[in-house]
Amino acid sequence: MSQREYQKQFSVWISKDHYRRLKELTAKPGITLTTILERMIDTYQPEPEPISEKCYAALLKIVGDLESRIAALEQQSSQNLYQSNSIIDSPIPSDRAALAALVRERREQGLSFKQIADGLNDRGWTPDKIPGKTGNRVDASPAWTEKTLSQLLNRVKPS
Repeated sequence: MSQREYQKQFSVWISKDHYRRLKELTAKPGITLTTILERMIDTYQPEPEPISEKCYAALLKIVGDLESRIAALEQQSSQNLYQSNSIIDSPIPSDRAALAALVRERREQGLSFKQIADGLNDRGWTPDKIPGKTGNRVDASPAWTEKTLSQLLNRVKPS
């Protein structure tokens, strides 16, 4: 295959200073004008085009919408945290069925199992303190977790 089949020739006008510099570079052994141009093209990074005012306005709107959504989520989170901290405003449940009903109610309000578990544990309503059908379990966990609350809801079905 000849050189002309996989290469193209072109002409370019450059300043005398740049021409002189190219001559100096190609005078070094192993460096050709082709090598210099190919390396330049491979490493060339064009300047980013300036963003249009329309696009900039659209981006500002998106950022504003995201900030509003974040603010709403933060407010909801702080409300949920307040609800979590005030999860129990009533006396300790008489049994696990009553506790399961309370947990389901808090889940419907949007609290996570972790928030509910933290609220119960903060008030000392640990699994070993809530009586089951046959009384307190000796092997009961010392604290509520996401897993133990989920297990409670699976074991104690709503009435």
